[in-house]
Amino acid sequence: MALVIPAVLDAIRESQTTIVTEKELEVLGYCLMDLAKKGLVDELKLDMFNLPLYYPSPNEMETLMKTNEHLNVQRMEILSHVVFSNPSGIALYLRAALEGLLEKQFGSDIMDELFELFTQKLAESSSLFNPENQDLVVIFVLLKRKLRT
Repeated sequence: MALVIPAVLDAIRESQTTIVTEKELEVLGYCLMDLAKKGLVDELKLDMFNLPLYYPSPNEMETLMKTNEHLNVQRMEILSHVVFSNPSGIALYLRAALEGLLEKQFGSDIMDELFELFTQKLAESSSLFNPENQDLVVIFVLLKRKLRT
C-alpha cells in the first residue's frame, strides 16, 4: 500500500504555519454559502458539514507506522515542499483532495461552479497564497502487510 500524506515539518507546529488549506477552506466555505444563497446548496446540509483536518509531522507518521501491528514500513520519505503560486493550483489541489467528500454532502452538480467561484475568490485575494508562508510537505509511505506466523 502506498500513501501520500500532506504534513508539516517536525520543527514547525501547525499553529505556527500557514498551510495551503487553512484559510483557503474558509474561502471554500464562503463559496458554499454563496451557492446556498442562490438555492444551489441545501442550507441544512451546509450547516451540518464539518471538515476537521490534521497534518501530522514526519516524526508522528514514523511513530504511527512503527506501532502498526499489520503493516511494515518499506519506505518513508518527505517528497517535497508543496508550494502553490496561483489560485488555479490551489483550486485543483483542493478539488482533488475534497471533491469526493463535497459530492457526497452536496451532490456533483455544483462542483464546477463551486471551484470556479473558489478560484475567482482566491484571485481577488492574492495575499492568501504567498509561497513564502507555506510549510506543507508531502510524505510518501510504502507499506507491506506483515506475514502472519
